[in-house]
Amino acid sequence: MELNRIGSYLAVAIVAGLIGYVAAKSTAVQTGGKCDIHLSLSDRELQAIKTNLARARAQAFDAASADGQNRDGANRAAEDAAFDTFVHNLRSPLGNEYARHRTALDGCF
Repeated sequence: MELNRIGSYLAVAIVAGLIGYVAAKSTAVQTGGKCDIHLSLSDRELQAIKTNLARARAQAFDAASADGQNRDGANRAAEDAAFDTFVHNLRSPLGNEYARHRTALDGCF
C-alpha cells in the first residue's frame, strides 16, 4: 500500500515537472532568430571607434573644465560626447547590416 502511495507521488511530481517545463518553454522570450543584428567590424574599424571615443571624451572634458564646470559636470559632458560619437560611428555598420538583412527584418518592425 505504501509503495503505491510513493509511486503516485512520484508520478504526480514528474507530470507537474513536465507541465512546468513545457509552460516555461512556451512563454519564454525567444533570444535569437531572424531579427538578430550582428555587426561585423574589422579590427581597424574597432580601433578607429575606440580612438574616436577617447578623443571625443578628452575634448569634451577639457572644454567643460575650461568653462568652469565642476568635475562631475565635466565627466557627464565627456560621457555624453562619447555616447554621441559612438552612435555616429555605428551608423554605417548598422546601415550595412540593415541592407544585408532587409528581407528578414521586414517582419520585425
